[in-house]
Amino acid sequence: MMYFGDLGNLGNFGLLQLAGLAAALVLQGLAAGIFYLLLRRFHWWKLASIAVIVPILFFAVNLTFMYAIPALALIAPDWTKDIGELEPICLARDVSIMQANTGTSLSMEQAGKVWVRGPTHNGAGLLSLPDCNVEPVGEFTAGDFRSANSAGEVLLATYSQTYHFGQTGTPNSRELPPPAGLLSWNAVLTQEGGQLAWLDRGAVGADGKSQLIRLRNIDGAQTERTIKLDLPARDSLTLLEANPPFFTLARYRNEVMVVDDTGAVVWGPVAPNGVDSAEHGFRRIGKDGWVSWDAYREDGPYRIVWSLPGGSGEKTMPRGRSIESVAVSADGRHIAYSTESNTYFNAQGRLVLFETAGGEVTFRRRLKQFSRIRLAFMGNDHLAMHNTANDEIGIAVFRVPDVEK
Repeated sequence: MMYFGDLGNLGNFGLLQLAGLAAALVLQGLAAGIFYLLLRRFHWWKLASIAVIVPILFFAVNLTFMYAIPALALIAPDWTKDIGELEPICLARDVSIMQANTGTSLSMEQAGKVWVRGPTHNGAGLLSLPDCNVEPVGEFTAGDFRSANSAGEVLLATYSQTYHFGQTGTPNSRELPPPAGLLSWNAVLTQEGGQLAWLDRGAVGADGKSQLIRLRNIDGAQTERTIKLDLPARDSLTLLEANPPFFTLARYRNEVMVVDDTGAVVWGPVAPNGVDSAEHGFRRIGKDGWVSWDAYREDGPYRIVWSLPGGSGEKTMPRGRSIESVAVSADGRHIAYSTESNTYFNAQGRLVLFETAGGEVTFRRRLKQFSRIRLAFMGNDHLAMHNTANDEIGIAVFRVPDVEK
């Protein structure tokens, strides 16, 4: 009885095991009953019946275990209907929304701009309103864009582990020399621009602390500055944002905190309840507000959780749907998210926009098969989106509805 005591905590793997066990027992009982009736009194025509029944049972077993059980155990039906409308504003062709760390404080949203990639994926630019104009930043070598800010700077990491820096007004990027003696350099741009920041470790002192934040001017005009963190050496840290004199860190994936330039913790740590890894999905709004979500999790439903002055709440995705993208408006009043379509089980994704004060959904659309929608807010009232499926490029910007107006 212990195994079946709490079905709500079995998770996807437990539900799959339970459904498989039940199906196996039913099919074995059905097969045993059929063969018993056929062989109880032998007749030659019964052999012909067996020749027909065996392939049918074989097909039924394969269909049950390869499709029906996973579909029932892993995918929950979503009967929500489409509601609301979004007003189209403008369209930017031949670009896509860039996936790069822009920090946790919504600086890009407040600036009303979105970082984009060009059709070759080596070009970068800044998308702005009112006419979806793209200001080019230049061409980069092949790699992944790691960090960008509202000051017009972007950082790309090449496949050979070198960093290339670009900014608005310059036609080409340039390589940045790594710090001497550092094997792993995971740097981010500061929010106001002009500097790089990264985590490092020094010798463990008598206080048992060795965690460091290092700062360096991009132009190399100053020597590096080191900040010793008032955190134990055993802590696993990730630098999420550098906005001197404050730095946002994730500890053990699901705790988020802010330290100042003395290394002391001045905000948090916050551990969003129900979110598996806040490290990859966290935004801070105002002094104490925040939004967090599951960018990825091994088991259980994906969630969006928020705690803001205007209200707190949680959105849980239907079983079997993962979150593709989340965008938060600059004032924290709106959250938009898209869920990924599961093509194997024909589970369609959704594009949803809701208000954080009460969680009321103002827009919802069922997505076409293979759709993967990436989102970004521009200010408080405009939402940019593009579909990453089939290498589609082009960003559409819409005005979000305001139920209070």
